[in-house]
Amino acid sequence: MSKVERMKIMGHLEIFKTDLKGTRKIRDVKNTIVDGGEIWVAEIMAGEESGGAGLSYATGELGYGLQYVQIGWGTTSAGTNQTSLQSQAGITVTAASLSNDVATPYNKIVCRGTYGTQEGTHNTESISEAGLFSNTSIPTTSTDTASRMFNRTTFGAISKTDLSDFSLTLQWTITFGEVL
Repeated sequence: MSKVERMKIMGHLEIFKTDLKGTRKIRDVKNTIVDGGEIWVAEIMAGEESGGAGLSYATGELGYGLQYVQIGWGTTSAGTNQTSLQSQAGITVTAASLSNDVATPYNKIVCRGTYGTQEGTHNTESISEAGLFSNTSIPTTSTDTASRMFNRTTFGAISKTDLSDFSLTLQWTITFGEVL
């Protein structure tokens, strides 16, 4: 059996909590770039994002890059074949409040999304997974053209019982290739 080669894309998530005590980092974890994320990057490079010979996309779908942060309470470890969060909370940080910046040495993207007070609540007391997506709909396959999951990670549960007292900022650093 031959080894499957993967793109050298690495993701790293830091979660910051802001409350009356200030802002402090509460989680620092690596994340998994899923198959759909790698396919998406390849499609962009092949020109398929703009309606090339392969898959075609409508306005507001994959052609606009990373647009949404989604959180959930799933605990199953991240795997490359996953297409959605295990237990999505249904609350997203949208493009309007998601900032994406290219960082020096220009092979890094930093994405930040903040869940303010009263956001991210659901019928559970904690969140334990997060991912970056192209759209708010839940992807069904790694080549779903309506939405694509780029990455996923799980982490130690963060209690939401006092969510009215704090906000959470999720900050991903995505590195393409190696720094030479």
